[in-house]
Order: sequence, then structure tokens, then C-alpha cells
Amino acid sequence: MSNKNACVITFLGPEMKANQPYSTKTDLFSLGCVLYEMMSLQHRSIANEMTLSLLKGKDYFAELRKTCSNYSNDLFNIMKNLLQIEPEDRSTAAE
Repeated sequence: MSNKNACVITFLGPEMKANQPYSTKTDLFSLGCVLYEMMSLQHRSIANEMTLSLLKGKDYFAELRKTCSNYSNDLFNIMKNLLQIEPEDRSTAAE
């Protein structure tokens, strides 16, 4: 099996689930998932939950802020920028 095909489904970027091309922004979304798990001490499928929240008209990041309230706004904003649904809205590695 090629390493390129190995992944953890809960960290898979939304664009990969939608059969869109892979990019470094996909890895940044995965990093955001790992950061979220470290901050919240919870294992969740972030992409699925975010999509459902958007469909219901809810602010998913307001809920995440409550869960991760022990951390600084700067760290929360880094995580929030990494967890954007649209790849073009995510931070870059240089940022």
C-alpha cells in the first residue's frame, strides 16, 4: 500500500470526502483536527459535525470555543483557521 493512500478518516479534509483534488490545505485541515483533539481532549469527526451545523444554520465555531475555553484566543483562532470547510479559506503553512 502506498503511503499516499493511508489516512485517518476522521482527519480527512472535506474536499477529499467530496472527491476534490488533494493539496497541502488538506493536510492543514488534518492538523486542525489534531489540534482540536489536543485542546478538547475529545475524539470527534470535525468535518461531518461542521457540515451538519452549517446545514442547520448553527455557528460551529461558537460551540468549539466553549469546548476549548481554557486556551488563548490566539491558539483557538489558529485552530479555527485550519478547520475552514473551503480550502481557500484555510491558513497556509507559512501563515
